[in-house]
Amino acid sequence: MPPVPVRLTHDVFSSEGHQLFAELREFEDDLQYHCSCPGGHTCDVVLQEAQVGHYDVIVKRPGFAIVTPEYWATIPTRQDTRYVRSFQSPSPAEIAGAVASLVALPLVGLP
Repeated sequence: MPPVPVRLTHDVFSSEGHQLFAELREFEDDLQYHCSCPGGHTCDVVLQEAQVGHYDVIVKRPGFAIVTPEYWATIPTRQDTRYVRSFQSPSPAEIAGAVASLVALPLVGLP
C-alpha cells in the first residue's frame, strides 16, 4: 500500500487542543487531495500546542515549495523542509485551509 501523502499528528495537552485536533482530522481527506508531493513522498503535519489557545502547525515536506506562502516560516534541514505557522484560537477549517494551500504548492527539484 502506498504511503498516505499527508499524515496528521499532534502534540497537544489541553482538552481544547484535543478537540481541535479531532475536528482537524475531519479535513484529512481534503488534505490528501491537495498534496503535490510526488509518489512515495509524504507531508507530515503536526499540530503543536504552545499554550492554551495558541498553536503552531509544523509541516514537513520533502523539498522546497516553489514559493513560501504568507505567514509561514521556512526551516530547511538536510532531510526535508519544515514550514511553521502560528495560530491564535484557530478553527479547524482555518488550519486546514492554510495547510491545504501549502501542501498544494509544487516542490522545486522533485519530479
